[in-house]
Amino acid sequence: MILHAKMIQKQRLKNLETFSESKNSVLLATDVAARGLDIKGIDHVIHYQVPKKVEIYIHRSGRTARATHRGLTVLLVDSMSRQFYTKLCKGLNRMQDLDVFPIDFEPLMEAIKKRVRLASEIDTLGFR
Repeated sequence: MILHAKMIQKQRLKNLETFSESKNSVLLATDVAARGLDIKGIDHVIHYQVPKKVEIYIHRSGRTARATHRGLTVLLVDSMSRQFYTKLCKGLNRMQDLDVFPIDFEPLMEAIKKRVRLASEIDTLGFR
């Protein structure tokens, strides 16, 4: 499902409902989903773009681990976004890097790269 600010509210709500009802679904969202939504059952948040502000990182990541549930947040960082990552760590008062989530399985890495490229293309199209 897709969720972004330029959608009409009715379509956003419909997509959220469909997402919530599905057992194995993926919601690709801009920061419109970072705040003000209580979507139950979010297990993972993948940041395909490093947030430029600490508050955005916290609110995006807050979609997981609601109440007593556990969750996982993954932040994809490349050389182009390293400066934002460094700024984010400072804003979180981290003296060292966040934990590394190693990917040493080449087919998985290729699949992730493909999805990140697609997400970036969707993001770019969303601004046009």
